[in-house]
Amino acid sequence: MNNDLSNRTIATILVASIVISLATTLISLQKIGGLGGVTGMAQQDLGLASVTIQASVSILLSTDTIAFGTGWINGSNPTCGTNGVNLSTEGSGTNDDDCFINASDSTAAMLATDFVLNNDGTVNASVAIIGPNKTFLMDQTGAQHTKLNFTWQAVDDDSCLGTLVTSWTEFGASTTLCDDFNWTDADDDLTIEVNLRFPSYQAAATYSNSSIEFNAVQA
Repeated sequence: MNNDLSNRTIATILVASIVISLATTLISLQKIGGLGGVTGMAQQDLGLASVTIQASVSILLSTDTIAFGTGWINGSNPTCGTNGVNLSTEGSGTNDDDCFINASDSTAAMLATDFVLNNDGTVNASVAIIGPNKTFLMDQTGAQHTKLNFTWQAVDDDSCLGTLVTSWTEFGASTTLCDDFNWTDADDDLTIEVNLRFPSYQAAATYSNSSIEFNAVQA
């Protein structure tokens, strides 16, 4: 008898435990459903995209040649004998006293163009120029040796935001032509004019020098 009672008691307690457990589980599931499916996992996270752009210092001569042409000295003009030949790319070009006659059309018209320097980097730059001095023609002596000259100057415009050399300067040691050369596309060109002067008795030859350098560092 007692054994039957104990077995029924244990069975009753077991059934009650199962019922309570099922009820608790159902209640928990209902609560989870009421929270819209919230679980222990995150429902939101953030992503990151990045890029690092380094500064680029770069200059380019979009016009890299100045050619005064082929011609002869105008010996019929006595002023040329006194002052020598003076050629310049300044403005639309000058040929003082028509002392240089172009062989292409037998006129004194100027043919040369300026150097045009472009800042094609991504930062403002300080630009220096270095080149051969006047002796690349020849080291003249005699009455007109002072007539030998080779100089440059930059044109005053909006591309140089700092100090710009706008007076005739002799080629030679490195000289800063602009210490703050703008890089934005609207104003990123500099014009450099060149003046060449030589005596009226300059020997017949082709005089050329390709060692004019433009060097840039970040401003």
